[in-house]
Amino acid sequence: MKYTKDLNEPLIFIECLKMLEVAVDNGILQRDPDEKNNILVYRAAGDDYHPEGWYSENIHSVAQELLEQVEDQIAIREALQERGIILEFPDVIPAKNGEKRNYIDD
Repeated sequence: MKYTKDLNEPLIFIECLKMLEVAVDNGILQRDPDEKNNILVYRAAGDDYHPEGWYSENIHSVAQELLEQVEDQIAIREALQERGIILEFPDVIPAKNGEKRNYIDD
């Protein structure tokens, strides 16, 4: 069985990871051609050692970071929806208390 989540419902780690993979597969995000486990992420300037620009970062690290950035989750999900893509997740992880899931008949 699969499920979806409402756009404003925060995603858990495995869902963030799936979202990033789907975004890469659909050209919304780009994989680093030299490092298959990394995606390209644009960062604002941090300090003298971390200027503004594109960085190659591990997809798992980015998924972990997205757990606290619900607005960025929504932006990626909206970009997917604009392409007619609705994220579907396999129901392999038990729902947490209060977590809303919209189940899909296979």
